[in-house]
Amino acid sequence: MKIPSFLCSRKFYRISVYVWLFLIFLISSVPYLPNPKIRATDFFEIRLDYVFHFGVYFILGFLVVMAKLSSELKLTATQLILILVLGSLFGSIDEVHQLIIPGRRYNPVDLFYNVTGLITGVVFTYYFLIRFLLLKKNCCPVLKESFYGHGEDKTPKQPV
Repeated sequence: MKIPSFLCSRKFYRISVYVWLFLIFLISSVPYLPNPKIRATDFFEIRLDYVFHFGVYFILGFLVVMAKLSSELKLTATQLILILVLGSLFGSIDEVHQLIIPGRRYNPVDLFYNVTGLITGVVFTYYFLIRFLLLKKNCCPVLKESFYGHGEDKTPKQPV
């Protein structure tokens, strides 16, 4: 099975990170966005904007991890912490910036879902997809080979 080469390119993910950050900022600058809800019962409803915040920042976590991976599919502890701190800072700035947008407001619950989505995306991508499935279980040798290089036998070092 041949995986498209751009999916194995850190350059693709780096560009995707910047495009995604721009889209987040652009969408959060739209005035008077509705807050859709799903009502399960008279006493319980789910605000879909919280699901949206979580999902958008989950994707951001995925993209940043993929952009920062070394050829050995590793990240240092410093890189992981920096990803989480800078991603959380972006989420905070994005929420505060909504104070100047008509019909929008700062919502600490949105910020909570931004940060929770980012952390979940980073942990899921790095510790489950990369460290567990690709390296430990060898579930996708084609992708693993694409990151390592063609036919080279590079044994990964111990994960963080």
